[in-house]
Amino acid sequence: MIAKDKTDPNSSIQTEWKSSSNDDDLLHRTIHTQFPSLSTIVMIHGWLQNGKIFKEKSAAFRKQFPNHPQFAFSFPDAPFVQSRGEVSQMISSPARVINSSDEDNKNNNAEEPIPDEALQRTWVFSRANRTVYARWREAILYLLNFMRKERKEGKRIDGLLGFSQGGAILTVLAALISMEYHHLLNRESLPNSLFEPQPHDEDETNFDDIIEAIRELFFRVNPENGKKECTLKFVILVGTFKPNSIQINQVVETLFSRNLKIGGFFKALHIYGLNDDIIKPERSQELAEDWYCKEGTVILTHPKKHILPTGSEVKEELRRFVKSSL
Repeated sequence: MIAKDKTDPNSSIQTEWKSSSNDDDLLHRTIHTQFPSLSTIVMIHGWLQNGKIFKEKSAAFRKQFPNHPQFAFSFPDAPFVQSRGEVSQMISSPARVINSSDEDNKNNNAEEPIPDEALQRTWVFSRANRTVYARWREAILYLLNFMRKERKEGKRIDGLLGFSQGGAILTVLAALISMEYHHLLNRESLPNSLFEPQPHDEDETNFDDIIEAIRELFFRVNPENGKKECTLKFVILVGTFKPNSIQINQVVETLFSRNLKIGGFFKALHIYGLNDDIIKPERSQELAEDWYCKEGTVILTHPKKHILPTGSEVKEELRRFVKSSL
């Protein structure tokens, strides 16, 4: 675990990054970082949802969080619209996914009409028998830029929560953050494919921009001891699964091949339903056990389906987890 920062969290500090990469634009980077005071959790919605829907559907779940002073939630929209034609080819009842939050919430009616196409959003496009997650790099940078805007508005990103597909894209981001922590987020360590055009994927995102944003948003140098620290405190993954993308699996192998896993220096809470009929509980369990560091990882199960659960046991564990992370 990293040492807690004892400096004024509202002060501006100058941080000089010395990357192991040979890239001129990343070798010596000076970042002036303002650390805001409003503790914030970024809520990353699932497939065919959007920020507005997720805010409504997560209301009961969010009430279970501890009454932390100046605690806020932010709800980004996924960058891409999923057309009805694409949806009909992939699942028979998309409303089940759209409305998967709290089944005890009277507003959660799985039979309600599917929203307009503009409201059905996705973080990636699955192609080539779902082994290609097209435009995932674009989605990661989009999410990072959303957090940059939040920072400028005085919000400090302490936690990230992802539901279903949102948890999968969060896992990719958490893996990249872990690589930076272990000095692996550079051209020398990462697969060359991240910096090159790929078949079945029109994504033209400059991966160096992702590296820069991760360093800016989630890392600082402690002025007392000169050590790099990660400012992210925790991630929460609800009804989530391992990304099936060949390229993403090559990326996380950068960690696994060195006997490293995601996190350990930030905490991770995995929540899933034992009767989840959309993302089987075995898939969520495998993600937690195979990809995330055992130290700092908590698994919380509930007897319901593909939802954001409520109840006294969930509330107690959630509050304990968040309080211990901050």
